[in-house]
Amino acid sequence: MNHSNRLPAFLLVLAVITAACNAPGTQNSAGANRNAANANAGAGAASDPRALDGLAQAINAQLNARSFRARLDSIFNNQEVARTIEFVAPDRFHLKGESDETIIIGSKAWTRQASGAWQELPIDASRMIASVRDPKIIDEIRRSAEVKLVGPDTLDAKPMTVYEYTLRNVMGTNMTSHSKAWIAVADNLPHRIETEAEVNGQTSKATITYFDYNADIQIAPPK
Repeated sequence: MNHSNRLPAFLLVLAVITAACNAPGTQNSAGANRNAANANAGAGAASDPRALDGLAQAINAQLNARSFRARLDSIFNNQEVARTIEFVAPDRFHLKGESDETIIIGSKAWTRQASGAWQELPIDASRMIASVRDPKIIDEIRRSAEVKLVGPDTLDAKPMTVYEYTLRNVMGTNMTSHSKAWIAVADNLPHRIETEAEVNGQTSKATITYFDYNADIQIAPPK
């Protein structure tokens, strides 16, 4: 198995999981952080302050959720990907697609093709998890995201508040992402996010639907 080819997909899925975790504040490089912050300076000025506060609160609530399940449908490099995702705080993920499956627990990650044998990936997954679940993302959103309130809507017969937001220089790259988020009125948590991003001339689209927040989900190492 070519682990180098699987790693970008792994990162893409993790990036989508927490809605806005692609922001430049997650960079390991201090120089990249400074460049991204400078490029984004004043971007938040175009935001509706109440919309910005509402989105930040929803993302913070999701970061504090004990668990959730999600369905991811995406198109990247002209390839369609569909996955189910399970998450248990603070660092357990179970991702399953039509032809592959991945389990992440702390610093360790395992993968397999279809129903084949599990193989441990030679990566430190904890660093990547930390980058996409960094609470500092809230500060980054408040500083640099362009957010506007779309208005009320319903999703699965539940009242929602819909926001649109834009992030630029994602993860210190030339990426710009535009997203639309459905936040439930009842629990103030994201229940659907649609994102379209462009980096280096390539576009990607993703829709992620969240459910079973704070459910009793068990994720164990493969046997």
